[in-house]
Amino acid sequence: MLTATNMTNKAAVTNPYLRCPFGTAHNAVKMGRQCQQWINNTKRAFRSAQVVKKKRKGDQLTLDSQRAFQAEQDCMVCNAKELQRFTPSTPIPKRAHHHLCIKNTKTRERGNLNQATVASEAEEKRLKAHFSEPLNAQEKCSGKYATKEAGVAFFSVRKTPTKPTTINCKTINDMSPQATTVTTTTIDFCKGVSMLVADPEFREKHKAKNAPLAMLAVAGEVVEKVMRAKDNTIFDYYFNGMTMTVPPVLDSTNEPHCHSNVGQKLLLVDWKRVFGINRLDIS
Repeated sequence: MLTATNMTNKAAVTNPYLRCPFGTAHNAVKMGRQCQQWINNTKRAFRSAQVVKKKRKGDQLTLDSQRAFQAEQDCMVCNAKELQRFTPSTPIPKRAHHHLCIKNTKTRERGNLNQATVASEAEEKRLKAHFSEPLNAQEKCSGKYATKEAGVAFFSVRKTPTKPTTINCKTINDMSPQATTVTTTTIDFCKGVSMLVADPEFREKHKAKNAPLAMLAVAGEVVEKVMRAKDNTIFDYYFNGMTMTVPPVLDSTNEPHCHSNVGQKLLLVDWKRVFGINRLDIS
């Protein structure tokens, strides 16, 4: 049997959905002296850290310390249009804009143009109009010039000139000597190569090169005696197109540098001299 005393001492029931009351606002809390001093110091520090750029008095200057062009002030047409916004009765002059104004259709803010610049712009405009035109029907994928004769002429092997030599012969009847006037183009590369290889300055100059020293000497001799020769037949004799094969040694010398170069090939990339055309023409 329950008594009245037990009923009054009953434990309170906890409400799980009960929310805690929100705290008081930050502004309502009375801050102390130290906190107020910290806030003031922080604001003062941020203010002093800001970079204040002082505007320079006067107009903008150019690189040569002159006043920069301003269309609203220096161009008569732009100045009249600017005044017309406030006073509609202001007349606008019928003339071109200033040569430094961007609204000038000829100069485009580039100033006075000379005759060469005007001619160049006219040529550029003409070429742009020419190449922007569509191709005709006969120009599209036309094989008019791709004939069989043109292909054979292009891929044909070039004939190298024969080696001219000096010949002394006698006739059968009188056995009299008959000297032929034929110019010889034989060059002795071995002598020049031997001198260059034995030169201390040449060795010191090319000691860091990857190519053999004797081959560098041959290349130097070819440049001096073949490529820079006044007679073009010498170049045609030694070069087959762009390639030159080092000829054998003429005399019976025992120089090892000369014999090691025999049969080696040098490549000359000179389109204009070999084939008579520029590289830009074939690209």
